[in-house]
Order: sequence, then C-alpha cells, then structure tokens
Amino acid sequence: MRQPKVRRLLLVLFGLGVLVGTLFANLFADRYLPTLAKIAREISELLAHFAGQANGYFSYLLKLRVLPLLILWGSLFTGYSLECFGVVSVWYGLCTGAVISGAVLLYGAGGIWVFLAMIFPQYLVYGLIFLHLFAKCERGISIGAGRTLQLSEEVSTALLIAVLFLLGILLEAYLNPILLKLAIIMV
Repeated sequence: MRQPKVRRLLLVLFGLGVLVGTLFANLFADRYLPTLAKIAREISELLAHFAGQANGYFSYLLKLRVLPLLILWGSLFTGYSLECFGVVSVWYGLCTGAVISGAVLLYGAGGIWVFLAMIFPQYLVYGLIFLHLFAKCERGISIGAGRTLQLSEEVSTALLIAVLFLLGILLEAYLNPILLKLAIIMV
C-alpha cells in the first residue's frame, strides 16, 4: 500500500469515527446528556480539587497518558503498527464526535468553544507525537518489516517524543484548566 493511501485511510477512519461518535451522541442524547452533565460536573470538581495541587494533576495526567503512548510506540516494533494506528484513529474520531456533540448539547453553539478549550493546546503537541510516530511507521521502521533498528535514531526519537510528551502534559496540567474555565465562563 502506498504512503498517501495509508494517510487517506487513517483520515477516513478518523472521519468515520467522528461520524459514528456524533450519531451515537445524538441518537442517545436522552440517556447520554444527564450522564454527560454529571461528567462535566465531575471534571469541574476534579479541576477544582487539583487547582491548588497542580503537581498532583500533572501526576494524574502522566499516569493517564503514558500507557496509550507506550502502546502506540511499541506497535512500531511489531508487524501490526498500521493496524494500531488505524484503531487509534477510529478511537480518537469516536471520542471527538461524541465530545463535540455533547459539548454542543450542554452549552449550545458555545459548546464548540468549550470543546476547543478542552483540546487546546496539548493536543497540538500530542498530534505532533502521533504524526512523528506515524512517519516512522510509514517508513517501515519496525522489526516486523524486517528492518534492523538504528540505535542512534531510536535514542533521538525517544528523546524527542519524551520532550514533546512532557510538554503536552505540562500544557494540559497548567494551561488547559485556565483556558477551559474561561471558555465555560464565556459560554
């Protein structure tokens, strides 16, 4: 399969995930909305709890985000990395569609701003990590593809990903709660 076809396939999978997530959120809004309102309150309480303990929120996020990163990165060393990237694309599409719909159902048109505040700026950094790992996947840098690992390349990649990952966690722990509170106040 050619590289542009793989990229298009991942975009299609993400788009299908957004569509299914949106449909799910809207079809089951009567069941979904009270639960979503409860989750929104719990998130507000969690942010309030961690407001005085930013380091505690940082630790919480680090534990929450490290396993998906390790699974995605580890998939590069198997013959199933494309499948793993496909599953991740569908999953994030489903989540994106459901969260956008839920935010709009809870906050009206202003829910789009709330959604953007939820993902900005940390998901720009997480997106860079995803794209970097996907570029490695496209080049066939995996044991499953029969290519030997270059130690210097892997160490530099590990350092880059670690720095970007920590930057994303820092942004999510310290800047994102402020932006999210402002968006909710504005709505």
